[in-house]
Amino acid sequence: GIPYVLTSYTPPSAAPQHLTQAQMVAMGEKIVTTTCISCHMVNGTGAPGPGPNLNKVLAGQLNVVPGGHPTQNTWLLEWIADPQSVWSSALMPDLGLTPQQVQAVVDYLQTDVK
Repeated sequence: GIPYVLTSYTPPSAAPQHLTQAQMVAMGEKIVTTTCISCHMVNGTGAPGPGPNLNKVLAGQLNVVPGGHPTQNTWLLEWIADPQSVWSSALMPDLGLTPQQVQAVVDYLQTDVK
């Protein structure tokens, strides 16, 4: 018979979607308010540590990463995607987010966290 050949398959939920800016911000908010707040304070809710208050970080009032620039878009993208690649001593884990999810978190942080 004909040999069975496996082809790669990406589930629809993992495929990047074309989202509006408002949808990206909403996705980022969901990720931040369900994941990041276990270690960070954001807009008055969440944990008082071990991560810094993200409102202070985004306002440029606090920076705990040597040489980091948490108010810069490209730095935030790199940091959220893989903290240890930016700073080997980072306590923040790699959350395993897709590039689109990382962008959504940055969009939310830069839009609604000040």
